[in-house]
Amino acid sequence: RFFLAGAEALLALEPTAGSGELDEIAWLPLDDARALDLPAITRFVLDEVSERLSNPDRPLPFLRIIRGTHQVTHV
Repeated sequence: RFFLAGAEALLALEPTAGSGELDEIAWLPLDDARALDLPAITRFVLDEVSERLSNPDRPLPFLRIIRGTHQVTHV
């Protein structure tokens, strides 16, 4: 799951240690985050964030695998 919140909700901008699942937790500008070597799903979500910033009424994406193929619909 991914969540989106305004930067004003942050307690601090400094990177912190991970929790075991994550190596490091850091807040980055969107363009800086996109420049990283990221898993495909994370890159997809960042692209959705970018689209949502320019179009807040964009329908929500629904991802699923059907017969081994990734399917994306917007609902």
